[in-house]
Amino acid sequence: MTFRQPTFTLATVGMSNTLETSVGSNPNPAASTDATPKTSVVQPLEVLRQVLDLEREGKPSLDVQERMQYAVAHPDREVVDSLGAVSVVCMLYGAYSPEKLIPAHLLTHRNFTTLDGLERVITELSKRQAKA
Repeated sequence: MTFRQPTFTLATVGMSNTLETSVGSNPNPAASTDATPKTSVVQPLEVLRQVLDLEREGKPSLDVQERMQYAVAHPDREVVDSLGAVSVVCMLYGAYSPEKLIPAHLLTHRNFTTLDGLERVITELSKRQAKA
């Protein structure tokens, strides 16, 4: 007997679309030729929720809400496993331009498995994107 895990890609679950909210000074850029370009803001808690939702696909007993509450109460403790950390990297890659890849000094297990670390990485990537 063979068991198969469900296979998900970022495209099938629509991750990169729901991770971002657009921020800009002009809500209708077509109305002005000198409109400020939009900056995407990735929300760390939304990234974490989507990773936990994916993890729940393989572990139906996982209580996503409970894990989210734990992450907020203990932002320096691991909330996702190594596979979840890889999912975080994939989501961030989809949300930020490839030219602004995650800097080497931020590529740590802790930065992708804890809420504090995730906030640190997203803050750094957002700053780099804003400078572009």
